[in-house]
Amino acid sequence: MQPQKGALVPAIVQILSIGDANAELVFSQLEKMPMIGREVVVPGVKLQAAGSAANFALSTANLGVKTGFAGRLAVDQFGEVVLKAFREADVDTRCLRLVEDSSTGITVSMVREDGKRAFVTYPGTNSQLSQKELKTCLSKDPPPRWVHLAGYHLLDSLHGEPTASILELARSRGATTSLDMGSDPSGGFEKPIEVIKTILQFVDIFFLNSNEVKVLTGERSPQKGAKILLDAGAPTLVVKLFNKGCLLATKRDQHLIPSFKVKVVNTTAAGDAFAAGFVVSMLSGATMGRAGVFANAVAALRVSRRSDQHSFPTLQETTAFLMKKRPLEA
Repeated sequence: MQPQKGALVPAIVQILSIGDANAELVFSQLEKMPMIGREVVVPGVKLQAAGSAANFALSTANLGVKTGFAGRLAVDQFGEVVLKAFREADVDTRCLRLVEDSSTGITVSMVREDGKRAFVTYPGTNSQLSQKELKTCLSKDPPPRWVHLAGYHLLDSLHGEPTASILELARSRGATTSLDMGSDPSGGFEKPIEVIKTILQFVDIFFLNSNEVKVLTGERSPQKGAKILLDAGAPTLVVKLFNKGCLLATKRDQHLIPSFKVKVVNTTAAGDAFAAGFVVSMLSGATMGRAGVFANAVAALRVSRRSDQHSFPTLQETTAFLMKKRPLEA
């Protein structure tokens, strides 16, 4: 089990995804979630690569942008699942560290027939990802154009100042930075705004969903919560509103970009696919509004398919979808 060595003249990484990677055991098409002491039989199960940062990397790579991944995997059967997915998607793994004294993280995902799901996660070696190894990666030439950090709550060694320091270094090297913290499994921060203020000053785009806005600010309204986060230092917010689309917010204004109507099969990794679509679109020179439309299209395609690394849409598929759904604007 070896990380990718790269060609003699490896392609320049445009996007670097930092954070969590794990294997995911997916039980699909549950009629209902199991109760304690009861058993539920499902028609399908699969083992696949997962983790917010890993999903983001796989999605941006599928969209045709050279992507690197910086994180940790253990030398075990679950790490091999993730590494195989990275190889197939041509994700650059020169900043991926393989360790022998730990275990790869694993998630058990239970997906109902309506696409809604619940998770049980063992973080594994994700929790030991260190500031030092990430700074070594970010110091290499040439630097990436965009650095995205995700899976924050599983990265115990990076909580608080270390994440701020990593993003500060990325910025100093000319990269645009984005952060997708995800939901806190513990249920929320004790002092949520204070915890992230230091980090936000080095974030160009802060991705989060409407539930996370509520946890961080106490506001049910995404618009009101966004204002609080902007006042706390976030320059740009991209709020994922699930089947309602997304909210783009800056101190100057806020815009709601409606979603595309599709049959939902599985919502797993939809938020990561959305973030990937947004970043890829912005890198191409699109406005935030057009990036929001493109990201909604990527997410719509993702949720309409069964979940695995091959169901992240390509650029060609997304463009064709947009031409069909919005021919005058695509």
